[in-house]
Amino acid sequence: MPILRSLIFVALTFNLSCGTATKSPQAYGPQQIVSWNFDWDDNIAFMPTKVYIFHSKTGEEKTLTTGEFATERSKIGKSGPLKDYELNYDNTNGSFREFRDGKNINYFVRDVNHLLSLKSDSWKGPSFPAFQKALSTPETAQFVTIITARGHAPETLLAGIRTLQAKGLVKELPPKENLFGVSHPSLQGKASSPSAVKVKIMLGILDKVNSTSLPIDSEHVLDPNGKVEKPLHLWGFSDDDHKNYKKAVEILSQEVAKGRWPHVKITLFFTGEHGQLKKETKVIKTDGTLRDQMPAENQEVQKVLSRNPEAA
Repeated sequence: MPILRSLIFVALTFNLSCGTATKSPQAYGPQQIVSWNFDWDDNIAFMPTKVYIFHSKTGEEKTLTTGEFATERSKIGKSGPLKDYELNYDNTNGSFREFRDGKNINYFVRDVNHLLSLKSDSWKGPSFPAFQKALSTPETAQFVTIITARGHAPETLLAGIRTLQAKGLVKELPPKENLFGVSHPSLQGKASSPSAVKVKIMLGILDKVNSTSLPIDSEHVLDPNGKVEKPLHLWGFSDDDHKNYKKAVEILSQEVAKGRWPHVKITLFFTGEHGQLKKETKVIKTDGTLRDQMPAENQEVQKVLSRNPEAA
């Protein structure tokens, strides 16, 4: 029976053009991996963090929620009520200052604490139940990755998740090395275009997952084409921002069509609902096209995890 703790996934070296997170290499044995990869805002949690936009003539500030920004950002400075406003990318006083590490305040922990002070659970995003499941055991937590457009350092993101743990909302913590704020200087990302950096991180993770040998007794799951069952690693990413989701679909599909990850089934979750855009779950087929996730696939994660009682 495969033992998930036989591989410390986060000890692998990520050689990514957008940044590097490294721990000492360790030997690892075969196992079947379930890899969870999450965007944070409006996916795991509806955060109160504000985006600031500025009137192009008067400099007057106007605030947007993360949800409003996701749907209206293409109109800023171009059309509608936001035609006369613009973004400012200064890290200290600009539009995304609260999505960065402040000198005297941890905005991320501040906003997580605000959520926990609410009487309602309405702050929990569509992927929060999956996030809880992924952090339910040490064996599963090692494969949890946060890939957010925020510009926080890994230590900052970990402190926020530790706050959830202290309240009993998650049992385990993901490895610090798995926490990517893509607009952080170390990753060379930009708030104006986080999608490309997000995908670069995904490419590195998928390469590592695919390179892990599958045990001879791996659980058989439906293949990417939905035709036969075979042993595969399972990898999923969820994001509420349609621009980020579409970039992931575009690049990952191209690589799958080239045969890059033959031992991994990739499932992408769009969790936002913006105008005509509705939630969807798609599996990338071997030819790079998409198909809907089938009902039978909803239980595959549990099937794989059940092979190790500690991870289930």
